[in-house]
Amino acid sequence: MQRIIKFRAWNKETQKMCEEESLASWLSTEMNNGIAMGRVNMEQEHYDNREDFIAHLEVMQYTERKDENGKDGYFDDLVEWGNSVYQIMWNYEEGIAQLIKCSGGEPWSRLPIKELANGNIIGNIYENPELLETK
Repeated sequence: MQRIIKFRAWNKETQKMCEEESLASWLSTEMNNGIAMGRVNMEQEHYDNREDFIAHLEVMQYTERKDENGKDGYFDDLVEWGNSVYQIMWNYEEGIAQLIKCSGGEPWSRLPIKELANGNIIGNIYENPELLETK
């Protein structure tokens, strides 16, 4: 089985999500040139070099899992599951992706990533920080 590797990134400066196509386009230009030559347009923002570009990003990797509506799950997404909100996170102790409870009434503090299929992605921690404290 071939693994699907995708990324998206939150631009801290513009407060906008950079979807994979824009990110891949910039990185492709970067790699082809060795180092960025000139300026690269990224959602109306300009970056002079790779470090400048990367310093403005919070990168999120695709988990290869989808929610109950078929929406792709990325790390740092927020998931409504039962009466709680969970964040998709990497558990470094166990070396696995999990849903970690942020708020709500469910008794489970952690769920296996496969449970994303029974939940609903309602946002992410960058665009929707208010969801971390709801319920």
